[in-house]
Amino acid sequence: VVSGRRVALDKLTAIFFNKENPSAIINERIVYKGSVINGQKVVDIGKTHVILKNDKGSIRLEFTGEEGNTLKHERP
Repeated sequence: VVSGRRVALDKLTAIFFNKENPSAIINERIVYKGSVINGQKVVDIGKTHVILKNDKGSIRLEFTGEEGNTLKHERP
């Protein structure tokens, strides 16, 4: 639960960063900027994070590099 609402659990397992076409693996699926996963649009992929956005706000997934250790927090 983030800010009093239930959020689908998204597991970020890898980021493949390059300036032209960064990608990531979320829930065992390869995603790119503009992809939609679980009703959330991928709006940014950085070297250590992915930002997802839906009609209720944005969520930042932080990649820690450890299996099953994705940190998630809402972006202001």
